[in-house]
Amino acid sequence: MRANESLRQMNENLEQRVVARTTELVLANQRLRTEVEERERSEAKSHHIAHHDALTGLANRALFQQQLNGALGTLARNGGSLAILFLDLDGFKNINDTLGHSIGDSFLKSIAERLRGCLREHDIIARLGGDEFAIVQTAREQPAAAAALANRLIEAIMSRA
Repeated sequence: MRANESLRQMNENLEQRVVARTTELVLANQRLRTEVEERERSEAKSHHIAHHDALTGLANRALFQQQLNGALGTLARNGGSLAILFLDLDGFKNINDTLGHSIGDSFLKSIAERLRGCLREHDIIARLGGDEFAIVQTAREQPAAAAALANRLIEAIMSRA
């Protein structure tokens, strides 16, 4: 009888240790999962920062080059044509010099949004630096599609809205 009681107590102690250890492992697993998620978010943020213009959120020069190479590869495989439009804002230096860099930054953000609004989902746009932008447009009906896009871009930039 005493042996049975001793065995029962040992079994209870063992079960309590298993429950405690399982709880510790579940908590450790949750912490690990949280750390992995935080690391993934941090890596995604680092990747975004490395490939996007901090002011406008557009692709930067490095990402533009990657996307252009991808578009050229797709065209080589599937055929078609593309246009590359380069845009430089004449007189932008005067905005910065007379109104200040914060106004200049706001102006660039506004221009970036206007340009983005003229594009199709699969067109590529980047801020190459300063007041320089580049757009890649793939379309079968080039150069007419590029001319139409250029006209839309000019309208969007020149509008007072």
